[in-house]
Amino acid sequence: MMRFLLLLVLLAGFIAGLIVFAPLSVILKASGAESRGLSWTSVEGTLSGGKITGLKAGSDLLGDATLKLNPASLLKLGVEYDFNWTGPSGRGTGKASAFASGAAQLRDFQMELDFAALEGAAAWLRQSGGKARLNGTLVRFRKGACEKADGQSWSDALSRNSVLLGPGWPELSGSLSCDGDMLLIPLQSTSPLGTQLDAAARFRLGGSGNIEARVSGVIPQQFHYGLPLAGFLPDAGTYVYRYPTNAPEAPR
Repeated sequence: MMRFLLLLVLLAGFIAGLIVFAPLSVILKASGAESRGLSWTSVEGTLSGGKITGLKAGSDLLGDATLKLNPASLLKLGVEYDFNWTGPSGRGTGKASAFASGAAQLRDFQMELDFAALEGAAAWLRQSGGKARLNGTLVRFRKGACEKADGQSWSDALSRNSVLLGPGWPELSGSLSCDGDMLLIPLQSTSPLGTQLDAAARFRLGGSGNIEARVSGVIPQQFHYGLPLAGFLPDAGTYVYRYPTNAPEAPR
């Protein structure tokens, strides 16, 4: 009996050792990272942590990321990593996890995006050199659909475009939330003249997404010339920019 128990203990230790030293690339594939639209050039390390080089989301190059395992996540039938990401479009830190239940989430995250390198941003945004920041405690997806979001969004894009939009614009800001099954990242601001800009990005994890910006309220005469040049189209007394251009209109 004792020999049998000892054999079980040794077998359990052997299996645990195999898991701990399993290549990180195998762990990423098992977690469903590829099915969620992620790919990479190379991966170094094991389950306990490592480095991902050439990380992509679809065709968008994100850059490189270092990972460190939170061992407690294994008890919840998942993997959670502290990450540090840097790339051409921005940088960020936080905790990223995936579970056998189909849930994937970000916790305690801080990210900064550079509009100059962000696909889908309007030309005037890319040329401005503006930034966007996302900070929050939790964004959770289940089987690709947004389930819960708690965080804030911010951007200085308007203050960097005073030539086109005029001076005095407050910084853009908003609160992250789930809009149906899509994550909603809103950015809103109103000028001293009463011109309002409402921008929003919506997407499913590893699936479809779109960006929309709408200028409404008091629209100065020069905007009627400048906004179409910036990619905005007239729409029922407002001006709207959409990416992709055939994206369905979002609820107002």
